[in-house]
Amino acid sequence: MSRGGVVWAPSETVPDAIDKTWIGNRSSVEVGARMLEAVTLFRAAPRLRMIAVVDPLQRPVGAIFERDVRQLLFSPFGYALLSNRSLAIGLGDHVLPCPVVPLHAGAAAMLAAWQEQPGAEGLIITDQGRYLGTIDQTTLLRVAADRDAANSRRAGERGAAIQQASRTFEADARALAADLAQASRAVADTALRMAERAQQIGDGTAAVAAATGQASANLAEVAERTKAFAGALAQVERSTRDARNATEAATDRARCGARQIDGLVEAADSIGAVTALIDEIARRTTMLALNATIEAARGGESARGFAVVANEVKALAAQTRTAAGDITREIDRVRAATGGVRAAQSDLGGAIDTLDSLSAAVAEAVGEQTQAGQQISSHVVEASAATDHISRTIDDILHGARAAGQDAAAMSDLAVSLSTRADEMERHMLAFLDTLAAA
Repeated sequence: MSRGGVVWAPSETVPDAIDKTWIGNRSSVEVGARMLEAVTLFRAAPRLRMIAVVDPLQRPVGAIFERDVRQLLFSPFGYALLSNRSLAIGLGDHVLPCPVVPLHAGAAAMLAAWQEQPGAEGLIITDQGRYLGTIDQTTLLRVAADRDAANSRRAGERGAAIQQASRTFEADARALAADLAQASRAVADTALRMAERAQQIGDGTAAVAAATGQASANLAEVAERTKAFAGALAQVERSTRDARNATEAATDRARCGARQIDGLVEAADSIGAVTALIDEIARRTTMLALNATIEAARGGESARGFAVVANEVKALAAQTRTAAGDITREIDRVRAATGGVRAAQSDLGGAIDTLDSLSAAVAEAVGEQTQAGQQISSHVVEASAATDHISRTIDDILHGARAAGQDAAAMSDLAVSLSTRADEMERHMLAFLDTLAAA
């Protein structure tokens, strides 16, 4: 066993079983026997103080004590009277009650039964209800003394062990009280630091909450402006698409104009060819008119009218050649102008193609920017929502920090209470140990 850190082995407990060697007399008389039989047993055993009386089934019904028949034992006249068979003196009123204890009841029950009947000079032991023997008063006194001595030794050993355990327990109690006091101080210090950290966390969280609120407001404004920017980009995209459509229409018209100019050039070339033919005809007509004038001069007066006609034809051919030259010059001017227009039309077509390419590039860039603006707007909205969530989370953290501060204050109070309880426990344990030592 151990108590307070001290281990001891107590002495063996006093055996409680009834030892059969304690049975000093196993003789008995039946309840219907003559008194002479009992007296004879007493005379044969001078130390015998009682004889058990049993029924025919060997169940005890009482006992005859030596003190009650002593006069018969030591009186010759009495013994002779008992020996007279004609009288047949029985046990009669000499059978008195006697404690009966089963063998399995134990020594403690045996002694208790003996002590409950004052004046009993012994007791009867049975085994399964049948008589086994008697234990006299002397043996009972010796057994009681031995048990008292063993119990005294065991009590002394237990007292010494308790005293040692008390000293060890006192030392452990003092150490425990000191540890509890130190632990309470450590808890108080920790609670103080926790309160300070909770305050710092609360202050920092409040600052972060304010900054987050401002950032949330800014993000909300940025989101609105980003939506407006995305709308403007969409309008620019539509305008660019319209400009590209107009550019494509202008390109188509320029190409149509170029085809018409090509037709005009072809017509001018055809007119030039006709004019050259007219000029050739007028030249040949002039030659013919000249030849006719020569022939008319050779014909004399009779060919004078033919000469006049030839001269008129010649003049008309000259006018025709002059007009054809004028037409040729005009056609050259038309060709030159048409060439310039054609070159300008070609440059215009190139410029329109370049403009179309640029318009396509601008439309693509504007489309990408529109998509990027929409994505930015979406991201900004999501960031604004996330900022709101962060703000709410920070509010929760702030509440948690305040609760942690309150818990730290409660822990500090608990540490003070723990220290007080440790002091009270130390006082109570010391009082208990003093009472135990005094006992």
